[in-house]
Amino acid sequence: MRVLGIVLVICGLLLLIYGGVTLLVPKDVVNLGSVSINIHENLAIPLPPVVGAIFLILGVIMIMSAPALPPYPPPPY
Repeated sequence: MRVLGIVLVICGLLLLIYGGVTLLVPKDVVNLGSVSINIHENLAIPLPPVVGAIFLILGVIMIMSAPALPPYPPPPY
């Protein structure tokens, strides 16, 4: 549960900083003899800052509500 909370906090911070997701999608390939040209299209998925804030808050809640780790036992002498 703690790991999922950390992932949510990181995703929330990235969404607040960047404001969305941009993907490069291959669209077409043009072959001209021995030369080939790849054409990519930018696909932008805008997400409102509220989504990033919700991810951030949920991640912090999950980290805080995770059970405490037990202390390490003393080394045997």
